[in-house]
Amino acid sequence: RFIMPSADIFYNNGRTSALVAKTCRLLQMHPYAGLKQGKAILQGLMIGNLDRAWKQGIYWILHNKRKINTDIVFVTHVGCSVKQQELIKEEIAKHVKFDKMIIQKTSFTTACNVGMETIGISYYTM
Repeated sequence: RFIMPSADIFYNNGRTSALVAKTCRLLQMHPYAGLKQGKAILQGLMIGNLDRAWKQGIYWILHNKRKINTDIVFVTHVGCSVKQQELIKEEIAKHVKFDKMIIQKTSFTTACNVGMETIGISYYTM
């Protein structure tokens, strides 16, 4: 699952209109997306500044704790600062205590499909 800073990437890839992208930008709405058959599919919107959107998104990604295998979590990011990475790491730790957390830059292909300052969170389920 991914939390993106803007809907512009959906507009640039022809998945939404310019009006939707501009509205999201003006109202500080950040897309929450999942992957389906290799394509990012919009699943919701987080409202507020990017840090607040990340916190909301992390909550929604990790809210069903009973189904999460806590052995390991993978966090990928596109161009996030060290400070942003620490915020993400701390927020994940508030919700689920994973035995191991791996934070790394995402692949070039994924980065092109989701845009700068996007985070992705992956874990195994039970």
